[in-house]
Amino acid sequence: MRLMKTFFPIALLGVVLAAQQALAAFKPTDWPAWRGLHGDGHAKAVKGLPVKWSDSKNVVWKIKLPGRGHSTPTIVGNR
Repeated sequence: MRLMKTFFPIALLGVVLAAQQALAAFKPTDWPAWRGLHGDGHAKAVKGLPVKWSDSKNVVWKIKLPGRGHSTPTIVGNR
């Protein structure tokens, strides 16, 4: 029981520190997951982003995927 009282706070601290380090690795302009860096659907204002696109206009790359589903692009750096 005493081991659990000591281990749990240390393990929790380790998880919190690891999460902070993971988030610190991303820049404010990255979109590493669904709904963005902070999970709120907001992106930092960046100049020069397209506001209109079609199947060929302002498309850098695309890939066919089987079936239907809910997904989001992830952007880290220039990739």
